[in-house]
Amino acid sequence: MLVDPQAEAKGLTLTNSVSGSVADLCYGGDESRVRQIVVNLLANAVKFTPGGRVTLSAGSTQQAPPDAQLGGPGPWVFIRVEDNGEGIPVDHLSTIFEPYEQLPNAGAEGAGLGLAISQRRARLMGGDLTATSVAGVGPSFFLWLENVATRPAVPAE
Repeated sequence: MLVDPQAEAKGLTLTNSVSGSVADLCYGGDESRVRQIVVNLLANAVKFTPGGRVTLSAGSTQQAPPDAQLGGPGPWVFIRVEDNGEGIPVDHLSTIFEPYEQLPNAGAEGAGLGLAISQRRARLMGGDLTATSVAGVGPSFFLWLENVATRPAVPAE
């Protein structure tokens, strides 16, 4: 709801493919910080997508990708934000999480801190924030968090 007005103003279709809400997912982490990360990812997608769509989706997996720096073996919940913008050039993909780094075509919007802060918050919760991109197709950002639905129960004493 926080980014709907901006998406509508740009003529973007904002699709939520998450069954229920993000808060209903069984992840380990602080709900308020997860919400901040997801809102930042959605706002970036809306800001840098000239037209088309932005999609929020989620799922779970036993194995996270090798580029994710995670605090355990899994299983993992992921929250994905993807758009059909220009995409991020491969040679810039490794730097987008660095403070003050912006893509050459990003313009003067923002200070280049949102992704760096979001990744740091994800890592403080034992998860990570990663990205993939194909030029001309658009990027996908993944917030990885521990799947606590499959955590073994701790017996009461």
